[in-house]
Amino acid sequence: MQIYTCNVSSGQTLYNGKILKQYDAICFEPQYVGAFDSNYDNHLAKLRKGQHYQHFIKLEI
Repeated sequence: MQIYTCNVSSGQTLYNGKILKQYDAICFEPQYVGAFDSNYDNHLAKLRKGQHYQHFIKLEI
């Protein structure tokens, strides 16, 4: 299974209410790839403004 990773800023609030502090990136399963807030856009991950993701996995380093 392919995993897309997207770099995000520390302090970002995720859809489930968690605050992004300890994560360096978010891993998206391809079937759920989408932006997690209205101003995030990353063409390399095929994200579009205004989309919302449904599932995320913490990136293990």
